[in-house]
Amino acid sequence: MDISDIFAVYEREKRMKNKLEPLEEQFYKRVSDIIKRYKRFLELGEEDEEHKRLKLELENLKELIKQIVNIRLEKLINLALFEAKENIKIAERNDMTREERILFDVVSALLRGYYKHVLENIFLGEPPEINKLFEDVKPLMEKRTKRINKVLVIFTKEFSQIVGPDGKIYGPFNPEEIYTLPKEIAKRMLSLNICEEIKMRKG
Repeated sequence: MDISDIFAVYEREKRMKNKLEPLEEQFYKRVSDIIKRYKRFLELGEEDEEHKRLKLELENLKELIKQIVNIRLEKLINLALFEAKENIKIAERNDMTREERILFDVVSALLRGYYKHVLENIFLGEPPEINKLFEDVKPLMEKRTKRINKVLVIFTKEFSQIVGPDGKIYGPFNPEEIYTLPKEIAKRMLSLNICEEIKMRKG
């Protein structure tokens, strides 16, 4: 992927007024890699015409990405509002990047909470329950946090029980068995060379 590919995404995104241009899961990650390469060239290069050209290209690339993000954010918010109003699951989630899906799910859940605890309460002649707005968001965030703070490992050696920072007892651990451990405990186990991390690959 290069600047011409990113510009093509921008053009398609701009043309599709009410629909998301399908983007690959790692689109923003690949863009960040391109920007990293530009920065590396600029740091190592001399202040000549080529350096100026690359610097200008980098600024243009950043502006292009900013435009793509802004257009897509507006569409994402509108889609989240539609999903909350109609109480349906939209198909466009498949066209979002990983980062966009996380944002979309949170915004959609928050909007559903607004309809449920504000609008419906008003219709019932009851005051809005602002404190309940985040009821649908909280499980999403907890699930996300748990996923981030867990590591999947397979043990290569036997190891006795261990008490974690949360006070829970983990183990005993047996060779060839797979465990999901809090990141802090997994890090300690890995440093002892008694297990190996299992990295999940998509697709």
